[in-house]
Amino acid sequence: MCETLFEKEMNNPEFKEMFEQARRELDLEIQFFEALKKKNLTYEDFAKKLGTSRSNICRDLKGKGIQKASLNRIKKMAEILDMDLVIKLVPKEQMV
Repeated sequence: MCETLFEKEMNNPEFKEMFEQARRELDLEIQFFEALKKKNLTYEDFAKKLGTSRSNICRDLKGKGIQKASLNRIKKMAEILDMDLVIKLVPKEQMV
């Protein structure tokens, strides 16, 4: 059976780590999108509740913006959506 390019790249530890980090960041962004949709909130509505501008919400939720947002900001965003931000430390060998 032929190995795909992705499968070959995933054998490279550096690529695999970068991919997994990007996947975790994307997962958080997706959770915010789903929560906004469930609450029927637009970016503008969410921004008003957060006390910021729509452009700041766009910045936070697009193009790796969430990784640049402070932990306090992400926590406040979660609270506005009636959610808790849960953070845990996981040994790297368990992330494989």
